[in-house]
Amino acid sequence: MKKNYSLYLAGSVLLWKKEFEKKYSGFFNRRIKLFEPGKMNIPDDHRLISKQVVEKCCAEIRKSDALLIYMKNYRTSKYGGPVGTDSSWECGFAYGIKKPSIAIIENLSQLSYFECQWMVPFNINAYLTTEKKMAKKIKKTAHFKDSDVIFCESVEVIEQKICEYLDKILYG
Repeated sequence: MKKNYSLYLAGSVLLWKKEFEKKYSGFFNRRIKLFEPGKMNIPDDHRLISKQVVEKCCAEIRKSDALLIYMKNYRTSKYGGPVGTDSSWECGFAYGIKKPSIAIIENLSQLSYFECQWMVPFNINAYLTTEKKMAKKIKKTAHFKDSDVIFCESVEVIEQKICEYLDKILYG
């Protein structure tokens, strides 16, 4: 069992600003140091992101124990661009260097988003949800049948449940 973990958050900076930060950020940093790229003040127009930002994100993925994924369909910024491209790259990079990954699934729409992907979901180790009905649906979905499901009774225990899961898969 490891006392503390480091996770990298893969997901849209726009979603982080609109949703993740308010819902989840406050429940980390007791045992999990969560690297949130959105805190780096990344411009909404991704054409303006510097190479140093990319290098920092790659370094953070390399030094993390695992990847936490928060991806879903959303309305892009006024600059457009396809939804999830950068996040999918982060997932593939982490998979390539053998980092376990955990995706948060909140509802049927988000489940459907992952079902429509053909590479990312098959390589996610676990899906985490705070909805009991979602936990059952995830287990019945073909894309996820080989993945674990982490059920959290409430968002307040998200860090604890992730640590328990990582203790199990990394240290047996």
